[in-house]
Amino acid sequence: MKNVHVSKHPLVLDKVARLRDKRTNVADFRRLMGEISMFLAHDAFLHAKVKKARVRTPVGVADTMKLSHDLVFVAILRAGLGMVDGLVKMHPEARLAHIGIYRDEETLKPVKYYVRLPEDVSDSLVIIADPMLATGGSAVEAVEIMKSRGAKNI
Repeated sequence: MKNVHVSKHPLVLDKVARLRDKRTNVADFRRLMGEISMFLAHDAFLHAKVKKARVRTPVGVADTMKLSHDLVFVAILRAGLGMVDGLVKMHPEARLAHIGIYRDEETLKPVKYYVRLPEDVSDSLVIIADPMLATGGSAVEAVEIMKSRGAKNI
């Protein structure tokens, strides 16, 4: 999948190692997931489109840049929930979506059981949060669901 990003940032690699350690307690696991998600959000937004904007500052008007699209963060249930807090810290104005998918152990095909999306995602930049990338089936299914709802920027 061309839009799947696996970070090689040294701090992310270190945090993933601590995340995987069986001695890591629940609180540290959650904190590490949030921190990793913030790094991944940074990487995901590096090429996001921006537009010119004007803002009023305490000393006058300033020309600046803002994101061209609103953001939608999609959590693949349940594992993706741990990533959403870190993403939201990076952009609290983002809308949230949830997609429940599991893999049928007999057919190995993804099975959709829950979809809760914002009304219109056609002009949004959609970030899918799924830390459980194995075969990629759930991620592919989530992308297809978002496309079927009109998303173009995933």
